[in-house]
Amino acid sequence: MENGIIEVLESRAALLKEHIEMDRKMFNDPFLAQHSRGRVAIEENWLEETERLLKMLRR
Repeated sequence: MENGIIEVLESRAALLKEHIEMDRKMFNDPFLAQHSRGRVAIEENWLEETERLLKMLRR
């Protein structure tokens, strides 16, 4: 069971990293810049939380 949780969290972390990268590319967009900056802030928080959970499970 624990390995399944780790796999899900690793997948979530990878997806968040992809989304952060895509959203950062929109920082200069005249219409989506502010929205993208907000998304990146939230995604970075989720990524930090996910990595913290992974660290705890891998002990």
